[in-house]
Amino acid sequence: MISFIRGELVEAHDNFVVLDCNGIGYKIFCGSQTSHSLAVGQSHLLYTEQIFREDAVHLYGFLEKEDRDLFVLLCSVNGVGPKSALGILDALGNTGVIQAVNQADDTAFRAVSGVGPKTAKLIILTLSGKLVLEAEDHTSGVVNALVSLGYPEKIAREAYDKIRGNNSDKTEAELLKLSLASLTKGKVLSND
Repeated sequence: MISFIRGELVEAHDNFVVLDCNGIGYKIFCGSQTSHSLAVGQSHLLYTEQIFREDAVHLYGFLEKEDRDLFVLLCSVNGVGPKSALGILDALGNTGVIQAVNQADDTAFRAVSGVGPKTAKLIILTLSGKLVLEAEDHTSGVVNALVSLGYPEKIAREAYDKIRGNNSDKTEAELLKLSLASLTKGKVLSND
């Protein structure tokens, strides 16, 4: 089983990327948020899940281990395949999936293309009690605000962590402004 791959990004498309790892190009399916956050020509690490089917073997990649683990849980739900699981994670993010399950909010899942009412209810029923959000802290407010503006969670967290180090006396609103300014100036682009 391939747990992760580190390599230079050669291609990035909406639903897959190609990483060159020691001269071998690995096609890794991923969400559009992941593929758009990676830079061609730079080295990146993707946590992977390898799925075997009768007619194919596919790799699915994620920026965070937690996203990979949640993908595996989503795929364990009857009627949710890898494509649907990627779509759910891409649309809701890790935190959004956990909140929707814990609040029994099937409308969040039904809003994802390809997920019907029965599957949405089955996701909640199957995953209920298996997902726990880490304790909310000062960090999550800033990171969640950046994610809601369209930044991938890992990029948002990196921007916040970079700003927080020199500005520990700032309020959450001030930290959000500084993090956003850092992102818009392109100072936080790497995913490594």
